[in-house]
Amino acid sequence: MSDTIFSEKDDKNLTHEEEVLATESFVARQITSEIMNYGVTQNQILKVIEFLAMELESREAMLAVVEVSQKLQHDDSQTSSIIT
Repeated sequence: MSDTIFSEKDDKNLTHEEEVLATESFVARQITSEIMNYGVTQNQILKVIEFLAMELESREAMLAVVEVSQKLQHDDSQTSSIIT
């Protein structure tokens, strides 16, 4: 089996860097699909995002993603506790 997800015809239109990025995106989508197949709540999705953000090499990116994830989790818990 080939290391690429593209046919020879597709390869002609992509640079090596574009092919690598597309392959990485494909693998990331497979990982995401596997997580979703596990059966997760919206809050668990945000927690997974937060935990993955903590693995980022860029401290600035990690802090930004964690901040947004935590804010969304907090906002969600506030709205879900409102009785209508």
